[in-house]
Amino acid sequence: MKTLPAKRNFHGYSLNRVYASQWAYIYCKSFEGATVSFETFERRTVIPNASKPGALVQVTEAYERFPPDEAFGQWAWDCKTLEQAMSRAAIIEAKHQTVIAVAA
Repeated sequence: MKTLPAKRNFHGYSLNRVYASQWAYIYCKSFEGATVSFETFERRTVIPNASKPGALVQVTEAYERFPPDEAFGQWAWDCKTLEQAMSRAAIIEAKHQTVIAVAA
């Protein structure tokens, strides 16, 4: 499975991973060396053959994905401080642990 890179440039911003767990990622978002915010999001995987019939791109290998703009507020958040980002990551992880415990 293809995982997310530790560093990425996106729309003029530099994104550097500062935290990764089984369920969450935190990337420091900076512009010209100054920290702007921390993007915190659930780990999401696109699985092979998950694309819709007739789609322009067929998925042949599983890969992790960055959140699209519309994911913010749903499974991704832009946090102003690392402490807020870590708190959000803890909420994501607790949610997944609860799902596992209920399923067991």
